[in-house]
Amino acid sequence: MGEIESVEYLEKQVELAKAMQRLQSNVDFQKVFDEKFVKDWAITQTYNMSVYNQQSRVGVIENMVARSIFSQFCDQLIEDGKIAVDTLQQIKEEESTVE
Repeated sequence: MGEIESVEYLEKQVELAKAMQRLQSNVDFQKVFDEKFVKDWAITQTYNMSVYNQQSRVGVIENMVARSIFSQFCDQLIEDGKIAVDTLQQIKEEESTVE
C-alpha cells in the first residue's frame, strides 16, 4: 500500500472511531445497546440459567459470546482510531522534518 493509500486508510479509521464515539454517547444507543442488549439481557439470562436445560444453556452462552464480540468490535474501532491518529501525527512530523 502506498503512502497516499495508507494515509487515506488511517483517516477512515479515525472517522470510524469518531462515529463509534458519537454512537456510544447517544442516549438512544446507550438505552438500546448498553442497557437492554447487554446489561438487562445478561442479568436476566444469568438469573434464569439454573432453570434452563443443557440445550438452552448452550444457546444462551452463544448469545453471550455474540454480545461480547460486538462489544469488542465497538471498542476495537475506537482503539484503531487512536492508533491511526498517532500514526498520522508521526507521518506529519516526518514530512515536516524532510522539508
